[in-house]
Amino acid sequence: MNTHALSDTADIERLQQRGLLVGVAGLVIGAIGALLQPDQLLPSWLIGFTFCLGLSMGCLTLLLMRAANGAWSPAACSRRGAGCSPTARCSSFPS
Repeated sequence: MNTHALSDTADIERLQQRGLLVGVAGLVIGAIGALLQPDQLLPSWLIGFTFCLGLSMGCLTLLLMRAANGAWSPAACSRRGAGCSPTARCSSFPS
């Protein structure tokens, strides 16, 4: 079993080249779409931006919740009892 799948520099360089090709292809397709339908550019950009921002904010929320109380959710923290912070225990109460 190979535990160091990306340890070779050739593997990393090949992965970087593929990422670059995908990025350039996306930019070319986006430029063609902007030229063919310019009035659709800003609404499409806004939807894409909102999607990416929502993913990153959701991940950040989970990360901060994990860092604050050592559990991935307030419900899991309330089951553990005394190991959690008081704010985490209060946040699991229904409002």
